[in-house]
Amino acid sequence: MKASSRQVRFRAILFLVIPTLIICAAVTTYVAMTAATGLARAQAAFGEAIADQLALTTSDYLVNDDALSLNIMIRDLLAKGYFNFAAVLDDDSNVVAQVGTSGDGPTFVKHITFQNTVVGHLRVQLGPYESVVTEVASLGVLLTLTTLAMLSCTIWFYGDLLFLWMTGERSQTAPTSPARRGLPVVAMKAEASTHTDTCWLTIKLKPERLIEAHRGVLASACQLYGGKLVHRVGDMIVNFATGEHIHNSIRCALLVRTLVERLPGNISYGAGIDIGADEVTVRKHSAYLASVSDSALLVSRRVRQRALLLPSGYLEFSQYHHTLLAEGEVFSVAVRPDHPLISQQATHLLGESIE
Repeated sequence: MKASSRQVRFRAILFLVIPTLIICAAVTTYVAMTAATGLARAQAAFGEAIADQLALTTSDYLVNDDALSLNIMIRDLLAKGYFNFAAVLDDDSNVVAQVGTSGDGPTFVKHITFQNTVVGHLRVQLGPYESVVTEVASLGVLLTLTTLAMLSCTIWFYGDLLFLWMTGERSQTAPTSPARRGLPVVAMKAEASTHTDTCWLTIKLKPERLIEAHRGVLASACQLYGGKLVHRVGDMIVNFATGEHIHNSIRCALLVRTLVERLPGNISYGAGIDIGADEVTVRKHSAYLASVSDSALLVSRRVRQRALLLPSGYLEFSQYHHTLLAEGEVFSVAVRPDHPLISQQATHLLGESIE
């Protein structure tokens, strides 16, 4: 069975999003690991350098027992952010000066020498770098999600334009006489059986840019049930005056809805049917029903009453409730799920359109 438009868009999103997600995840992981490795190396080199410099600087203070000056010096360095913790110990491992708070950062220990003699020890601890790596990873995740969201929205709302651009498709011509090519149809009265009253079907399809490439298929659906398409700019207005004109107009509207559901792109559908001898009034009423239908097929009470005189085994009528409509005057129509006729016809028409 041919996939519906929503299924096609969803599959296209999965087809493009999953590889993109894998690539972005791999790139983000690589960048984060590279940043972590580079930061670790840079921090190790910086820690070694500052520890060596402090070991040389503090030796004079330690030999002269100038603990006050030693504390002031390393406190100034702490305030500048060179390290998070530093401690100077004498040769008996007694703390002479200490600033900061010991944590989980990398620690460097150096001997303090004076004239080739070890007079003490220096312990320096730098701050952790995990926060920087986390920021890099978070930025990568944010950019990935943004890219995926934009890509998904583009496919969902404008995938049809991309498809038309890739295939070069512009329009489709209506197949000639679909009934002669084995399309499943229902029995209709002879064309000479013309009624004094006529059924008017108005179908509203939007956006127009998505409909243009499939005008041929939609015209074939109208031709199949003996409908005369009198207007194709904006709304589709179809006249039924011969044969089983009431049932044929309903079947035609349901067939168009099935086609629209399977066509690519997010196409909105609305349809209304009315019957009567006053052509102007009936056309206006069918157009009004289509404007408030909200993806359903709506018929007037007159159409329902006439349709029930010739009951159909697969059409279901239910009262339609709307704030702008009087109760009991408008009904929605659907085809029973277990009846395959409409679905088979849609499959056949769509299959012919791509041959």
